[in-house]
Amino acid sequence: MNWILLCIVVAFLYSIVAFFDNYITDVIFRGDRPQAIKVFNGVFYSSVAIFIALVFGIESLPVKIAILAMVSGAIHSLASIPYYLALRNEESTTAAIYFQLTPILCFFADIFILGRTITTQQIIAFIVILLAPIVILFAQKTRSKKANKKKLQSDLLLIAYVVIASASTVLFSHISDNHYDSWSLFFWYLLGRFTFDTCATILMPSWRKYVKRILKRKPLKTIAIIYGSGIIYIIGDFIFRYTLGLTNSSFASVVTNASELILTFILGIILTLIWPKFGREKLDKRNIGAHFVAIVFVIISIILIQ
Repeated sequence: MNWILLCIVVAFLYSIVAFFDNYITDVIFRGDRPQAIKVFNGVFYSSVAIFIALVFGIESLPVKIAILAMVSGAIHSLASIPYYLALRNEESTTAAIYFQLTPILCFFADIFILGRTITTQQIIAFIVILLAPIVILFAQKTRSKKANKKKLQSDLLLIAYVVIASASTVLFSHISDNHYDSWSLFFWYLLGRFTFDTCATILMPSWRKYVKRILKRKPLKTIAIIYGSGIIYIIGDFIFRYTLGLTNSSFASVVTNASELILTFILGIILTLIWPKFGREKLDKRNIGAHFVAIVFVIISIILIQ
């Protein structure tokens, strides 16, 4: 039961970060090259890695395990590029729908790559969880051709994010099975993220130039929001990767992403009412009704997967 509670905590933290991501994309970056946030991320991940090393200490790991942890981190940083690009046209709640594909990919990886055993009841849980995003997608109103084209692009970008991020999750889950020190694994994972984001920053001078322009507007506010969001995310990311050592990646993913779907919607309503720039949720009866039906499917799947 402990790993389920941890996944719900992770989902709550990720839900908060999702709205920060929307704000960063639309308000700070104004929908233009939001992936340039990697200019900030490289410094952030290296700082957190140094903090972990100084405060918690790092145990010696086999070279292969350290490299795999770094690769997992680099892959996850790669995944964030299509994610930020998709947020130019999609909201946090819509993105959360596509996250439900993650457990399916992890499910097949657990069986066919990692050779883990999954029960019939848990298979039914995965089928039930698929009904949640289907209900919400069918409830969405028809858009214009231009809007549909943008939506298709965003859909493909979100699917790309899910596929790449799932690969990172499965890889990290594999090395977590060996019960290595969690802080040490996370340290090397962060170094992988730092390496990718730093290389991307060096190779993309247009990102650096755009970030300089952004910082000229409201530097303190920009840095506070980006790094404040980063701190919340990194706490959730550590807890999630710690959880991967307690259960299968497919189980951790289905509970985390299903809970995130619920919490993102609830937070979306609250934030839309008190802070529209952060929330931006569509508060029509059809959308709200579809989300409540999806929540029922999510709760059933969480019960079945235990």
